[in-house]
Amino acid sequence: MKITQIIYSLDMGGIEEVAFSLANAFASSRIENSIVITSNSKDKNWCSKKTSQLVENDVSIIDVSNNNKIVKLLKSIKYLKENKTDLIFIHHEKMTAKIAMIKFFCKCHIIQIQHSSEVKDSIFHRFIGKYIISKYVAVSKQVKDNLIKKYHIDKRNVEVIYNGIDSEKFSFTRENKSNVIALGAVGRLVKSKNFIKLITLFNSINNKNSRKLRLLIAGDGEEKEHLIKLINNNPEIQLLGNVVDMPAFYKKIDIYISLSEFEGLSISLLEAMAAGCTIFVSNCSGHREVIIHKDNGVLFNIGEIENIADSLIPILSNFEKMKHLSKNAKITAHEYDIKKTISAYLKLVSNYGIL
Repeated sequence: MKITQIIYSLDMGGIEEVAFSLANAFASSRIENSIVITSNSKDKNWCSKKTSQLVENDVSIIDVSNNNKIVKLLKSIKYLKENKTDLIFIHHEKMTAKIAMIKFFCKCHIIQIQHSSEVKDSIFHRFIGKYIISKYVAVSKQVKDNLIKKYHIDKRNVEVIYNGIDSEKFSFTRENKSNVIALGAVGRLVKSKNFIKLITLFNSINNKNSRKLRLLIAGDGEEKEHLIKLINNNPEIQLLGNVVDMPAFYKKIDIYISLSEFEGLSISLLEAMAAGCTIFVSNCSGHREVIIHKDNGVLFNIGEIENIADSLIPILSNFEKMKHLSKNAKITAHEYDIKKTISAYLKLVSNYGIL
């Protein structure tokens, strides 16, 4: 039996990390599996490193990227038919139209992993959800609820499998620092992550705080050039690009901050919690499912910069509160261990006769 995952690229991101973890887990269970990449990866060095790791584990990497969408689709179908794939995992709902074509030409089961809490609502998507997709995997309960509500599908056809992390990899003793507090943000540099607002927020609170602040941002994306202009050579704000050594990144920061408009279940949030960072994140559904306000982190509503600043500034001046939030965040992070995630996916694929 054979499994194929379909993703956009091998660039750094939460979706890609899930795909890498699954591919390696399937290989360890001696399941023949492959990854089909539909778009060019922007970070060639990162892509090369991940590809090498996967190939070492006998995971095949199939690049069907092409500017012509029809050619891309035909190359995907050709590979899946020749490979005689039994089960397909699709990681992006934007591939919905392609899913219908794949199902028509390739007699296989299709599982769609819904990573985002934002679920498209259309008659076409509902049709695909009811008649084409064999099973949905939702990365949180809220994502499951959104799928059922918008696609009108049977709740038994949606399974919640939380994203997981190697919590031990991010577990270390945090050092007591000087009067400098480092804020850190992780993610694709896209509009929905609100990095422009984050930089504006940082600039507004930096002069009001008694302790010196700095902001580290890990990630790459379409807003990079605009952010560089906005930062304007401010030495207290560092745009690091894609970071390979994430444990080292979390060790440098005291507060993990996210102004995302929506999330499914953020892997970087879980990593930061495991690393003992103080968590300060927007009150979107993906964050609410993990963070208990003022217990293992702080939730805030995205709105005026002044209101967000009013929530953040008291934390910056309260070391004992930061310590309390950090301790509880680490405890919570252990509930999202990657072993649980892998076990759930292996149990899922066994239902299709693959194990």
